[in-house]
Formats: sequence, structure tokens, C-alpha cells
Amino acid sequence: MREIRTNRRGFAALAVAAVLLAPPLVAADEVAGDEVIVADEAPPPPAEAAPEPPKSPYDRRGPYLGIGPSIFFPQFSGGASRFGTTGGLTARIGWRFLDYVALEALYEWSHYSRSELGGNGTLTSHVGALDLRLIYPFGRFQPYVGGGPGLMSMSKFVGGFYEDLDLNIGTELAWRVTGGFDLFLSEGWSAFAEGSWLRPTSKLDQYEYVTAGIGLKYTFGGESD
Repeated sequence: MREIRTNRRGFAALAVAAVLLAPPLVAADEVAGDEVIVADEAPPPPAEAAPEPPKSPYDRRGPYLGIGPSIFFPQFSGGASRFGTTGGLTARIGWRFLDYVALEALYEWSHYSRSELGGNGTLTSHVGALDLRLIYPFGRFQPYVGGGPGLMSMSKFVGGFYEDLDLNIGTELAWRVTGGFDLFLSEGWSAFAEGSWLRPTSKLDQYEYVTAGIGLKYTFGGESD
């Protein structure tokens, strides 16, 4: 019995020594002196880029054509002040090369007439202008402002009892300012409404006028982004 007790005491002493001499177990980290070394972790996945909003099909870039009737309100002075409001035509060809910018060449024709005792008289105006247009697109509804230089040609016809006179008054530089909006009916077709002010210079400066017009425009196939 004494031998069995001695053996048990020996086994217990060995177990205690094993526990004291064994290195401490660390689950995820390693300890080196006073420094704790953290095990490597997998990097987080890269953040996904936010999707770009879809482009409006009505911001189509490219060439366009437009035409429509206009009402001309003459602001004439001198002897021409007796001519009143008349109708006319406005036509344009342009290129929208950015979502917000277009450049167009425009033609305006107007004809004024008056009748008085002893004869009648008419004035005919031809205007060609180059307009820079700034557009703010709201989907189908796209307001704009613009303006630029042009040339105005004015001729006069005077009819009387004895003779008729057909006179070319002249051609001079003119400045045009405009504002309006396009309302798109489809990706290509749009209706427009606009107003404009034309200010001629030099000897035609008395033939200033204001217009209000409507019309249709078609933008040919192009990019919308």
C-alpha cells in the first residue's frame, strides 16, 4: 500500500510540473514580450461604384431643323412708325453639340403694309442670324435663352397713282436676343415657342422689332450621352 501511495504522489507531481512548464495557449493572437501581434485579417471587399443615372432620350445631340409662323411687333420710329403688327416666318438649322449648348443659323421673313389716301406702301424684311443657345433640359420640357449677331436687309415698295417705287433701303448688322422652350413630343420631334428682340444698327436702326412665334423642330439621330 505504501508503494501505491508513492506512485500516486509521483504522478500528481508530474502533472503539476507539466501544467507549470507548458506555454500559454493563445487562440488568435501571439504574444512576444510586451507586444501583441494580431493575426492577419482578410481585407474588406471594395465598395461598389454607384450606378450612373440613365440619360434622357430627349437630350439628343446632333443636327436639327425647325420652322414656324411668327407675329412681328414693329418698334419702328420715324415715318415707318405707321406700319403695324404683321405675320411672318421663322426657319432654323442648328447643331446641338452638348446637352446644354447648341449653335443655330436662323432666318426671319416679315412683310408690313399700309394703305393711305393717294397710295400704299410696304416694307419687307429679311434677317439672317447666328445664335448661340443655352439649354436647361428638364426631360421633355427644355427652356433656353440665346442670342447673337446677324444681318438685316430691308426693302420698301411705294405705290401711287402715277408711279411705283421699289427701293432697297439697305443691309446692316443687327443683334438678336431670344428665349423660349422646346416641348418634346418624341425623341426626335418637338414643338417650340419663343420670343425674340431684334436691334438693327446704322441706317436701319429705326426698324427694331419684337417677335412671338411657335413651330415644329426635328432633331436627327445622334447621341444622347
